[in-house]
Amino acid sequence: MTVMKKQKEIIVYAVSMILKAAVLSAAWAGKSRKRGFESIVKMSLGEKCKEIIFLRDRIYQLETQIHIFQKQAHSLSGKPRYNLKERLFILWHMEYFQIPKRHVTKTFGIARSTLYRWLRRIDDEPISTQRPWNKTSESLVASVWRISKDNIDWG
Repeated sequence: MTVMKKQKEIIVYAVSMILKAAVLSAAWAGKSRKRGFESIVKMSLGEKCKEIIFLRDRIYQLETQIHIFQKQAHSLSGKPRYNLKERLFILWHMEYFQIPKRHVTKTFGIARSTLYRWLRRIDDEPISTQRPWNKTSESLVASVWRISKDNIDWG
């Protein structure tokens, strides 16, 4: 019986220590936040504008991640099916914010194999043998380069 009582006392003491640590860390975080706000007040207007631009960009990045995670959470099956628009959105987001491929699982909750499958599908698209209407002919390109090399001072 005394062993159970000692274990209970230890648990109660441990819980109180955890709560005390949480309160102390909240107090430290609050002081740090207050110092951060005070430093923002001291900034010049230009620095504040830069900070706002940076924060808006970060908000956009986090909103995008939330949108992707909500898609996963609301998926009826365990695996969400992304349509082409959503895949492009994720790939664009990765390139825009320079997110490494090895972090795709942590950032978006998407398996790396899925990402590589999407990228392989992009690379494997068949290239049309027909010349597109808006492509400049090679002879015209060669002529333009030859003229520009012969007439360096033309600007």
